[in-house]
Amino acid sequence: MKRFFLLCVFVATAAGAQSLLQPQQAFEARARFLDDKRIEVRYDIASGYYLYRDKFAFSTDSKNFSLGKVALPHGVVQEDEYFGRVEIFRDSVLIVLPFTRKGGAETEPITLNARSQGCAEIGVCFPPFVQVLTVRPASN
Repeated sequence: MKRFFLLCVFVATAAGAQSLLQPQQAFEARARFLDDKRIEVRYDIASGYYLYRDKFAFSTDSKNFSLGKVALPHGVVQEDEYFGRVEIFRDSVLIVLPFTRKGGAETEPITLNARSQGCAEIGVCFPPFVQVLTVRPASN
């Protein structure tokens, strides 16, 4: 894996002239409460980029919340030169995270650590990265 990371860094440097987006720009993430048991995380994926389905992981440091098991939607199957046969997402993906919260935390925001990994179609893959998302309850 270290060799793959170094290859990614080398290719990213070599491809710099092609205006490569930073991961946070190529894979814009935002989250919102769907209801009192589910959070929706939406990734808007820039044209020419994709995310790997099996590289998502979600956690929280918020004491009053715990995340349940996420069921990811199916992606498009692709043969990848580094990872073999994989599922990927292009354009956008919606992921629903089940959660529980302690009583009395109904008005408290939750901080999500959303880990993912993706590539640019020009052959540049990014190392895994984390986006920190703050989800605030809708005000009544």
